[in-house]
Amino acid sequence: MSPRYSLLALVLVLSACDDFNSGLGDPNTINGTQSTGNTSTSTGSNVTTWSVEKEYSLGIDDTVPQQLDLILNKAEVADLLGPVADDVLLMELDSSPLLTNALTEIKNACGTSWQLGNSDPNHNCNLTPLGQTFYGAADGTWRSSSEYGMVRVLTMTPANSNVDGTSMSALRGIADFLGIGGGFGQILADSLDLGYTEEFLGTDVVRASLQRNLLATHPEMGGTDVIPVSLGDALADMATLSTTFGPSGVHPGILDPAVPAYSEILTDDFAMNISMRSNLRVLDGLDLSTDTDYLVSFVDNTGPTFDDPAEFDFNDPTMFSMSGIAPNPTVDLSLKMFEHNGFVPACTTGGCQGNYPTSPVGVGTVWTLDAWDLEYIIADAGFDKWGSFVNQESYYLAWVIWVATVDIGINAPAGWAEFSVLLDLGAPPPSQFVWELVNEVAQVNLHDNGYYNFPEGQANVSFTLSDIDIGITANEIEDAVRPFLQDQSAELADYLLGDYKKNSGPVDFFYRRASNGTPALYFIHANDREESAAYDWANPGFFSDEALTQKLSTTTLPGMADELHEKWVPPVGESVAYAQDDEGTPYRLRVFVAGENQRDEISILVSGGVQ
Repeated sequence: MSPRYSLLALVLVLSACDDFNSGLGDPNTINGTQSTGNTSTSTGSNVTTWSVEKEYSLGIDDTVPQQLDLILNKAEVADLLGPVADDVLLMELDSSPLLTNALTEIKNACGTSWQLGNSDPNHNCNLTPLGQTFYGAADGTWRSSSEYGMVRVLTMTPANSNVDGTSMSALRGIADFLGIGGGFGQILADSLDLGYTEEFLGTDVVRASLQRNLLATHPEMGGTDVIPVSLGDALADMATLSTTFGPSGVHPGILDPAVPAYSEILTDDFAMNISMRSNLRVLDGLDLSTDTDYLVSFVDNTGPTFDDPAEFDFNDPTMFSMSGIAPNPTVDLSLKMFEHNGFVPACTTGGCQGNYPTSPVGVGTVWTLDAWDLEYIIADAGFDKWGSFVNQESYYLAWVIWVATVDIGINAPAGWAEFSVLLDLGAPPPSQFVWELVNEVAQVNLHDNGYYNFPEGQANVSFTLSDIDIGITANEIEDAVRPFLQDQSAELADYLLGDYKKNSGPVDFFYRRASNGTPALYFIHANDREESAAYDWANPGFFSDEALTQKLSTTTLPGMADELHEKWVPPVGESVAYAQDDEGTPYRLRVFVAGENQRDEISILVSGGVQ
């Protein structure tokens, strides 16, 4: 613990008490005079001789410490909390706006002409800053980049999709040759209930699939799609996210660690205003072998928990606030997606009507892949879109002669597509689920983008995105931070105060007010000692006999929350108790309580035993 943190603990201790020696009596006097004379007691064959008594006064000071106000800039927050900043959860960021904005940026990276309904989407990646980052090794342009192939996948419509090499290619030939149904593109649109220029997979379903299968499966995401942001991340302008969410175990990662993320959520004008009240108290105690001393502990009478060394209220704007947060933060990041090394065909035979994410069928079919594989992500997005889809479309030549019918979920599970063609002309596609059909089309468009044909396994993508709106404002960030800091307030207090216990003296017992308001003598417990200190009391507690066999104290007293310490509430008047210190020396205590309403200060006459 650095001196800075020890100093903070000392400040809070000092604020709890005006004078360390407040209430401590002169150990050599009894009302101004020293007690003299020896006494002895007999217990069978053992005779204990007691030394000259010394009187001590132990009192209770209920003064509430003043509130401590901290105003910290960004550098001071890093200095004060830096060592634990990575462990302080600042907020959980909803990934939906971020991913939606990122996918929209990617989708339109090569222009918006894909929306016009032409078979050629007329992409030009030189039109946008993101598109200009696409680089293909084959010709040094965007045309041979795998990133452009992904743009093709996200902008596939019935009008511009390429089905060459899929089970749908034969149906396209028949439809376009005979001119039925307005051509193959229109048949696809009608069958799948899409607009002619509508994406097969809209941004919403792709985003949701990425959240389920790429984000939630990463070990650092904890099975959710919300992004944990630590104080350390914010202080590092989010650069640490690229490492945190990079490759981990078998997971290929979400972000590229070679391209650090960047987001100045906390600007140079950032300030954090924290008010806290210390629960630390300087408690009167007694070291039986030497003198009165004090114990630094905490007295927490503020709920909902009663074991906090300091009190924060991050939910109260007067107790906690932040300024200098970027009004509408954006982020730069490099988003990665990896494909399976091999074409993934639709499942068409051998029980394929039962091929679902929870019950994969066959070998090498889509649901047998890793969830983060691009093919799985696309198929899952399709499953999300058409999982309960039912439709039937029939086509006729000259409005009279039946030519073809597409049945989806009619005599089979929802989403299962069956194709019937007159005389089986052109070898109609085998029956299959719609989402697997779309997945085949997506794979073709990813690998053959119209300019370059990628070998399987070489179409992984990495998008370096800039100024993507995170989807949260400065006010929303401050509101989001509050509950997380409040939940961690005990940990923050422990860290800020450091090991305050090392400021305590070597007392054997101390006097404090219990949780029910009753003053009681507490025998020292291992938890009162600093972490490195040994606990050498063999017989902790207060006893009614000098052989230390009959306890007056107990760890459980009615109405007292504490169950660790040996506690004793002396009765009004004089009572005698015995105790042993950490060196094994016995002591006799004559305790005087003046009256029921005068318990805030007691007198103890102590004599050590010599056999």
